[in-house]
Amino acid sequence: LRLQGEWGFYWKQLLKPSETGTAPAYVKFPELWRTLTLNGEKLPSQGYATYTLTVLLPANRPRLALEVPDAYCSYNLFVNDSLMSHNGVPAETKEKARPFWATNVVVLPPTGDTLHFVMQVANFWHSKGGPYKNMLIGEKDTLAVKNRQERAFDLVLAGCLFMGGLFFFGFFLFG
Repeated sequence: LRLQGEWGFYWKQLLKPSETGTAPAYVKFPELWRTLTLNGEKLPSQGYATYTLTVLLPANRPRLALEVPDAYCSYNLFVNDSLMSHNGVPAETKEKARPFWATNVVVLPPTGDTLHFVMQVANFWHSKGGPYKNMLIGEKDTLAVKNRQERAFDLVLAGCLFMGGLFFFGFFLFG
């Protein structure tokens, strides 16, 4: 399932899970910041924000995992107050922040019927900012297989490009 829809949103704030008690604005997730309007103002691509979401789980469920795609340009994802996934280092200034792009699959805690998500996102480098891909929640084994298939496809594609490069390099040398 995609974790999309309206999430709590705190612009220009990187809040820890214990600090998200104030009333947030609600924005569409995932959505690039430059397409969002907050309090009548269009948001810029560069900045930082915190997203929050609460998910209620059914009593009988398999072991769950979460596929967390990259976000422009760095993020920390807390689930039930624990840091579960991160890319780069989100911070309030460009000097302290570091970008990084990768998709992560994390196994969610098996206990409890509620998941509280807090996602800190920062972008100071890219012309786009914010999350732009859906997070997926699903059965742990299904998401793990999907992730391995995507990595295998990437390796096959890289091998094909490498072989094609060698082929044309041969034409250049001997042609």
